[in-house]
Amino acid sequence: MATEPLELTLTDAQTGAIATIEPARGGIVTRFDIGDRRVLFLDSATLRDPTKNVRGGVPVLFPSPGKLVDDAWSYAGHRGSMKQHGFARNLPWHVAQSSASVATLTLAANDDTRAQFPWARAICSLRGGDGSIQESSN
Repeated sequence: MATEPLELTLTDAQTGAIATIEPARGGIVTRFDIGDRRVLFLDSATLRDPTKNVRGGVPVLFPSPGKLVDDAWSYAGHRGSMKQHGFARNLPWHVAQSSASVATLTLAANDDTRAQFPWARAICSLRGGDGSIQESSN
């Protein structure tokens, strides 16, 4: 089995933009520069400590971007619990495809994710590299 990269750095030669993604830390974007201008804040100490929530960057907040009342949800006869911001930011993502300027990351459903979000088989796919991040879920 191939080892996932610790980070992916994507570059756009036309704009001089650079983005860095950390698949193992929930697919978070940890760096975004345009030319020599740093656009994102990131507390590197929290990124390197898996027991901490990462401060800064652009996290993937899925399936709930905010806090649920009493950390509980109810929908269409289903009930469950979920911590603030969902679970995607706390799980390692798989790099399905990457090049110098584009990457596709996926997060597959498992027993733990289905206990919190019972509707999905494959949770999310992120694709970025053209100045946008596209998310899909099924």
